[in-house]
Parts: sequence; C-alpha cells; structure tokens
Amino acid sequence: SRTYLMRGGQLTRISKDHSLVMRLVDIGQITEEEIYTHPHRNAILRSLGEKPEVQTDTFPLRLAPGDALFLCSDGQWEMVHDPRMSEVITTVDDPQAACNQLVDEANANGGEDNITAVLVRFGE
Repeated sequence: SRTYLMRGGQLTRISKDHSLVMRLVDIGQITEEEIYTHPHRNAILRSLGEKPEVQTDTFPLRLAPGDALFLCSDGQWEMVHDPRMSEVITTVDDPQAACNQLVDEANANGGEDNITAVLVRFGE
C-alpha cells in the first residue's frame, strides 16, 4: 500500500514500498517504470502478521489547507499509474467520487488484485 500527498496540484508518494522491486530501484538495478512489469513485483519484504512485533514507518508531515492524502493498495497503483491518479484527484472534487472513478479505472485496466482507495481532503 502507498500513501500520497496532493499539494498544490502535485502528487507525491510519501510512503516507502517494502518490496523487492523497490529495493532494486533504490540500488539502481531497475527503474521506477520497470516496477510495473518486473516478474517479482509482488515480492514483499515486510508485512503485518509476519512477526509478533510490528515495525512501522513514520514520517512527520505538517498538513496545510487544501492538501489531500491518498491511500491505496497495489491493486490501485499498479493498474492506474501516478499521473492518471493525480489527474483524477485534481479534477474530481468529491473524495468518494474520485475513489470510485479510480477503482473503476483499475478494474477496467485489468483489476488483477484487491483494490483499496481512500482520499482525505483537508479544508481551506
């Protein structure tokens, strides 16, 4: 799953993928675009329930009026890439309608996995 910040019309991923392919991106073996087609794209390095203690990532972030947070599963971002998600989040005002549209597009693009999308907008 990923968390994105939408600020000033710019969608930025603020979470870190705990996957083999992201590790390969980090060390320069593949590009971010290759994540979507890599044969090991579903290999994860961390998950809930793996151990009794859960390791979490935290990232302090001061939210501003007009910001939005978008949380989604890999079933969403693998089927609808960041530029399109950004376009929908920017142009569809209602958070539920934006999520519905993104989930519909993910399904139309193949819907190979469970799809979760949550959009929270912070007031002006």
